[in-house]
Amino acid sequence: MENYQATIDQIISFLTQYRFLIDSQLTATFIPDYFSEIPEEWINYLLSFDYHQLIQLPKILDQITLPSLHRFISDIISLSPNYPHYSDQFETSKFECYFMNPKKVHECKKLARFIFEKSINLGLDRIIDIGAGQGYLSHLLVTKGNLKVTAIEAKDHNSHQSEKRGKFIRRKMKKEEADYNTISLFVTPDNLINYTQDPCILTGLHTCGDLSATCIKAFLSDTNIKGMINVGCCYEHITEYINPCAQELVEKYLEHIGKSYTGRNLDESLNKSDEKAGFPLSNYIKITYPCFFLGRIAKKLAMSEVSLIENPEKTFKQLDFRAAFQVLLGEAYPEKSNVFCIGQGVKKYTDFRDFVSKSFLKIGLENPYRDDNLNEMYEIRFRDQEKKAAIIWSLRSLMGGLIENLILLDRAKYLSENSVNTEIFSIFDKTLSPRNLALYSWKN
Repeated sequence: MENYQATIDQIISFLTQYRFLIDSQLTATFIPDYFSEIPEEWINYLLSFDYHQLIQLPKILDQITLPSLHRFISDIISLSPNYPHYSDQFETSKFECYFMNPKKVHECKKLARFIFEKSINLGLDRIIDIGAGQGYLSHLLVTKGNLKVTAIEAKDHNSHQSEKRGKFIRRKMKKEEADYNTISLFVTPDNLINYTQDPCILTGLHTCGDLSATCIKAFLSDTNIKGMINVGCCYEHITEYINPCAQELVEKYLEHIGKSYTGRNLDESLNKSDEKAGFPLSNYIKITYPCFFLGRIAKKLAMSEVSLIENPEKTFKQLDFRAAFQVLLGEAYPEKSNVFCIGQGVKKYTDFRDFVSKSFLKIGLENPYRDDNLNEMYEIRFRDQEKKAAIIWSLRSLMGGLIENLILLDRAKYLSENSVNTEIFSIFDKTLSPRNLALYSWKN
């Protein structure tokens, strides 16, 4: 418990110090002085690094000789997730993996084995699988673990497909009818109790947004749920409780991150009630850091995996064109200078001229620039800023691991505050499944 607390303190202190980097809009990279708080010596030092080195900075830390930058990256590494790795897995037949992609096969073989082992430790054979989708994990728990499973899924289509999958697997493997039920239900702690009449373990593979918090609260409130194994995902969908003392900070944050081209607020995850919000859960953060909040940009950053990018040049090129368009948008339409989001953006384009034309068309504004000048304009005004944009993008992306760790530690701390045993494991190969952290909790 004390380790959780100390690391939470360190992460919040670090995130607060570099808040300007976390809350920045990368589309504003070419706007003068927007990133002026980043030490200029960092930018100048990293100009000699190629794009592949920039996305691998933690892995080449020994090559970083600038003391302040070395300390920045080293601190990030020390505060990012580093938990015991679970190495075992089930061996499966092709029928058990029917309709599963390689990523899902990897996840289910590993997590099913982990759940099976914990079920033996707890002396339980009933599993409630939340967010079960089409039953990939649930069916493996039946065929490999011989467990009794209730698979709960909010989407009727997925539940229907899960039932069909189960029948196919049993037929092909010549297995008898199993103790397996599929339920279509949007889960809350109040309605879940209808399916936990016997002692059980609550599981969830990549429970999206607040669903992880819902599982945790149900686990704590239901005496029949003896254990919980949860792998979270989609952190950007987590809602947050905002203490009244933080309201002024939130207003400044919302103004800073701007609007969408339709005028929509770019962060609608804040100001949820304390009881319903997914972050923070722990009383420790609520009481010790009442004015702290993450915001949607930070939570989305927790999902980024820079080192997995295969073609950084292509990724940065799209960022460069979008950042250059942001400058042109603000110059042509000053009242739109804070429009940092244009939906899904422009995916297909031939050059900067084409990118600008399609971007103005997308947001319903007349293009005031001459097409035959745009490519030359880019070369003159923006080309020499491309490397700086890549450096800023890479430095900002490093913060994702800290934010993910804080979300996990807040959940672990909340569980420990309720006298529940908790451990965190690295379950999956991060190159195959980036959201690879499992929270395992059990009651005495």
